Amino acid sequence: MMNIISNRFPDPEEQLKDRLKDYYGTAAVNGFPMAVIELNEIDDLDEEELEELADQLGIR
Repeated sequence: MMNIISNRFPDPEEQLKDRLKDYYGTAAVNGFPMAVIELNEIDDLDEEELEELADQLGIR
């Protein structure tokens, strides 16, 4: 039952990671191969670093 609840109400940090991965994945596919490096580093960022990066990119 816990998995169903967590899937219905995703963690905001995970949502932000997903948005950043979409952003960098799109950039990498569209001719910016260095975005792959950033894409791989997203999982290692803590919540504060994620929010700072999102703010810098204008995603939030």
